[in-house]
Amino acid sequence: MAGVEGALDKEGRTTFSFDVSREKTDGFSSIYPAKSLGANSNANGYLNESVSASLRHRFTDR
Repeated sequence: MAGVEGALDKEGRTTFSFDVSREKTDGFSSIYPAKSLGANSNANGYLNESVSASLRHRFTDR
């Protein structure tokens, strides 16, 4: 996961953030090939990629 955040003005009234992340696994087979002949023994890995961004502005001091 990586990200950056900051202010676009000196007073900090307008702020931003940006994040990216990636998670990947190789997985594992839950089938024992010697006991399940002809079965599909794929490892069934997992991949998740995401991006998030935000922009905020404070219009008043209240």
